[in-house]
Amino acid sequence: MKAYKIVRQNWYIDHRFHTTDMISLVVNKFTLEYKLCKKTVPTIGKIFVFKTFDRAKSYYRNYAFESGPFFIIEGEAENCRNISKISSFRDDIEKFWKAKKNHKNPSKYLCTEEALSESCVCTSFTPTRILWSSSR
Repeated sequence: MKAYKIVRQNWYIDHRFHTTDMISLVVNKFTLEYKLCKKTVPTIGKIFVFKTFDRAKSYYRNYAFESGPFFIIEGEAENCRNISKISSFRDDIEKFWKAKKNHKNPSKYLCTEEALSESCVCTSFTPTRILWSSSR
């Protein structure tokens, strides 16, 4: 399925696209690296994507900080599924996905929030093109 991902380009790491969260500049174990035409598969959990370009851009405009540059990339998302809850805190991401894997409700013991409309999670994402840049 065609999907859209907000990513930051980290100039300190060979001009590749990275994503952690919208405000962190820190590359950590949850950081995923995206290269055009190369499949990315997470080591923990799934990849959060938007179903439409307009929703991704709207989310960026409403929630992003100025620590860019940010890009919206279009790509192919495999095995997309709707998700009702997401982890509220970066520190809980691993616990969140372990609970989901063990068929437990992470909302019972972790801070979660409603997933954004027109979003889903997928098992892999292959970027095909850059659609938008915050620096343009």
